[in-house]
Amino acid sequence: KRIRDIIDAAGKVNGDFCVKIIGDGEDAELIEKYIENSPANKKFELLRGWVNDPWGLAGNPNALLLASAFEGLPTVIGEAMSRGIVCISSDCKTGPRDFIEDEENGYLFPVGDVDSLANLMQRVVDGDINPSPEIIAKSIDFFYEDRYEERLLKVFN
Repeated sequence: KRIRDIIDAAGKVNGDFCVKIIGDGEDAELIEKYIENSPANKKFELLRGWVNDPWGLAGNPNALLLASAFEGLPTVIGEAMSRGIVCISSDCKTGPRDFIEDEENGYLFPVGDVDSLANLMQRVVDGDINPSPEIIAKSIDFFYEDRYEERLLKVFN
């Protein structure tokens, strides 16, 4: 998931912000230690373990960050966008581009490009990235069953 890229990028961002990392994984302890040794360690909240309602813990986030090298269908992006949350994601080979149209309803950066990620994070902190939640949510309407049926009927009419 390249969480270290997010941690490193946060160290380059100025201003008041908090990055919440929710969930657990085999590298959770390594990530926790990496955060402790990061100059941005005060900017992180690590919420480990199984979480029934991660969106409840997330509060009202300004953005979702995803730095993965590989994704299948990143449902977390769809969930975030359905809530009107802007997504900033690595442009890995598959997944994020299925949801995100760069600089329209979200933002993509090259995998491993910490400086580009930091720049996008800085723009969120500065308020330069603040798209309409309604536009973001509407941009993934094609994933909803009723919208699919509606489009299919238009083809036949």
